[in-house]
Order: sequence, then C-alpha cells, then structure tokens
Amino acid sequence: MRGSDHTRDPCPWVILNDLGGAFAMGAIGGGIWHTIKGAKNSPRGERLVGAMTAVKARAPVLG
Repeated sequence: MRGSDHTRDPCPWVILNDLGGAFAMGAIGGGIWHTIKGAKNSPRGERLVGAMTAVKARAPVLG
C-alpha cells in the first residue's frame, strides 16, 4: 500500500479545476450538439442560419 501523494494541489483547488474542465467540456460539446441538431432540422438553403439560431437559443442553458 502506498502513502498519500503530497505533491498534488490541496483539495479545494483540485475540485475547482475539475469543475472548470467539466464546464468547458459541456459548453463546447453542447454547442457542437446544438449546431448539428439545428442544421439537421433546417430547410436545405438555411442550414447555417438554422444552426446558429439553435445555438443562440440554447446558449443561456449551456453557459
């Protein structure tokens, strides 16, 4: 059995770092998801506009 690792940052900083990483992954992943979903549900000539509209509509929820 090994001893505890004393070279790591203290607990509150590790939690905040993990929280920031999770927030960034969710914001980026959600943005990509809603871009694809908005483009898929738009008419043929309006795919880019529909994708951006979907992202703008979900931006307050995603962060």
